Amino acid sequence: MYVGSWDTPPQPGEFGFQSFQNAFRRFITSRSVLIPRRNKQDARAFDDREKGGCPITVKGTPELGQNPDLKLMPFQVCVLLHALYTSDAEYFTRLRG
Repeated sequence: MYVGSWDTPPQPGEFGFQSFQNAFRRFITSRSVLIPRRNKQDARAFDDREKGGCPITVKGTPELGQNPDLKLMPFQVCVLLHALYTSDAEYFTRLRG
């Protein structure tokens, strides 16, 4: 038999309420996904990419401040770079060097 407990968020004025509000707001925001529509040139570049490779590259491995034992795998770096590129093209351009 499984025995569980009901967990309720902190109430206003209680310790942790502000952190709960911030986390809940971030959770709600994360539920909204916007997939940008690409033009034909972007679609063609994607289709012509090296298969099995990442169409977006940077010089070296991005330094994310993580433990070296927990380095991102190549496909994870590709996804990260894609997210950076689609969310902030100016930042991505600086990252590419």
